[in-house]
Amino acid sequence: MQRRWRITLLFLGCLTYLVLGSVIFSAIEGKNEDTTRTTLNNSIMLFLNKHPTVPFEDIVELLQCIKDAADQGVSPDMILSRNVSAEWQRIEKPIRKNWDMANAFFFSATVVTTIGRM
Repeated sequence: MQRRWRITLLFLGCLTYLVLGSVIFSAIEGKNEDTTRTTLNNSIMLFLNKHPTVPFEDIVELLQCIKDAADQGVSPDMILSRNVSAEWQRIEKPIRKNWDMANAFFFSATVVTTIGRM
């Protein structure tokens, strides 16, 4: 019977810890998310006002492509740059890679220390 109480208290303690953590993170990150959404919305509206001939669907498609690349750690400034005459040009070889040896080593160390032995 005493073991059952220990397990119940342990479960309730973990649940309380998770709920409190959720409340704290939600409070901290919620405002930042709202600000980011507002900034993005304002930027899209400004772009559409400046370039009324660009279809909204094309902008959404481009933003999705940029989001997918960003999720993989690639930002637009890694593949595009402006030359002296302000024309866009493609960077053939990225200046830096996200998965170079140093970053891969750091990630591997993080996995080993977080998860445990390989």
